[in-house]
Amino acid sequence: LELADLLLAEHRTYEAQRTLTKASEVCRDPRIVERLEDVNMLRAREQVKLAEERAIAERSQEARDEVQRLREESYRLELDVFRNRCHRYPDDKRLKFQLGLRLQQIGNFREAIEPLQAGLEFPDLRAAASLEIGEILQRHQQFPKALQCYRQAAQMAAGDDGQEDCRKRALYRAGVLAAAMTLNDTARGYFWELVKMDPDYRDVRTRLDKLGEISDTPRL
Repeated sequence: LELADLLLAEHRTYEAQRTLTKASEVCRDPRIVERLEDVNMLRAREQVKLAEERAIAERSQEARDEVQRLREESYRLELDVFRNRCHRYPDDKRLKFQLGLRLQQIGNFREAIEPLQAGLEFPDLRAAASLEIGEILQRHQQFPKALQCYRQAAQMAAGDDGQEDCRKRALYRAGVLAAAMTLNDTARGYFWELVKMDPDYRDVRTRLDKLGEISDTPRL
């Protein structure tokens, strides 16, 4: 374990993976199992990143297909890891939340809702859990409930620098959904809050223009 940590500190991920694999063959210490799981996930994400860089450089369909293949492998690996962890620690609701994220990632939305709800019990996860649940509800055309989840996520993330990205996503999703529901004043309110946080966030200014907000509100 110590050697693996030293190798990881030097970004020698492959060697750390080999070291932990050898350790797991002679000892089923849970610390080794979970550290190896972490490194396997890290290695998979690294492979995706390298493939993405190649795809940008090569601009070929083959390279893009390889990115998609590796990304799907990475998703499946992470799903298996968190299923196993939830089996080992059935009362750990933080792990259930992480499992919910992975289920959502592979498109298993209905199964994802219940484990995602486990995150609502933790102050540091509530905003993210509400946001993810909202996205699933919107996908299933439960628009008022989805909008309520986005609103709650934005409120719960407010004032916490560590959850700024979550708040931005929640405000944006709330604004887009409210506009689609023709709740124009509500949509303007969400978009304006987002502009105050980040004037260049995605296409928020364009969306405000379409709602006629710029004529009523001074530019930042």
